[in-house]
Amino acid sequence: TPGRPEALPRAPSVTAGGTALSGASPGVLGARVDCSAPGTCTLTWETARFPVRVYAGPTPAAVDRTAPVAVATGGDTITVAVDPSGPTYLELVADGDDRGPVVAARDLGLPGAVVRDLGGYRVRSGTPVAWGRWLVADDLTRLGPDGRSRLAALGVPTVCPTADATPVTDPTRRTARRRDAARIRRWSSDRTTWVRCADAAGDWPVVLALTAAGVPRETVVAAVLSLQTAEGRTPDRRAVDRALERIVARYGSFRRYLAVGLGLSAAERDQFAAAAVTTPAR
Repeated sequence: TPGRPEALPRAPSVTAGGTALSGASPGVLGARVDCSAPGTCTLTWETARFPVRVYAGPTPAAVDRTAPVAVATGGDTITVAVDPSGPTYLELVADGDDRGPVVAARDLGLPGAVVRDLGGYRVRSGTPVAWGRWLVADDLTRLGPDGRSRLAALGVPTVCPTADATPVTDPTRRTARRRDAARIRRWSSDRTTWVRCADAAGDWPVVLALTAAGVPRETVVAAVLSLQTAEGRTPDRRAVDRALERIVARYGSFRRYLAVGLGLSAAERDQFAAAAVTTPAR
């Protein structure tokens, strides 16, 4: 039933003799969500402690923690009702914790255009890119007034800058490097930011953002293939491989490309890395 826990057997928890330490051991691991059914989202997770409380909000920074939308006392799955008129971000909090992981459907479900969230992809340290941090769209001009108002609620521009619609064929060229250095600095904002807001820009901005954040190459490939499929394009990993191979051939590594090719200081690189995994301000 939407909004209520599934009738599942009670699983072991810390109160039943488990060894997880409240407030120290992670309460919720491996959380995922499927919002493909209109008006509902089904969450799955691993946990050592019950109950698991589920909170919801229209942005990661606006999750309403005054009252859970559902509480699970056992099992590993729950289905909750969500507002179908806009994106919903869900936070899962285990017993003894004040906060938990935030999950969301990657597609924001805006009519007229494909708008997706790059949250959830894990960097090499294991920390996920923050949900609500970076958005990708195929063509904002196709959004109607309702779609634009929903985007405005997320705090992002509803018109794509002309410069962001220009494709990058060779990221090692001087003009491309200047543009990408400016992008990295802009993506270090403490608010939700467009990584790409027109498919004319190609897949390079997505590759740049995720790779610079520390997401492993094959995960970046999977992210780009998923985006290409969602936008109705033929999946092709060469969008990732060709660009990165050019960079490695010239600079030796992507890290050196950021420092030497883009001229980003150590402080700027650290700021970007921190922003990638920090929930943006409302």
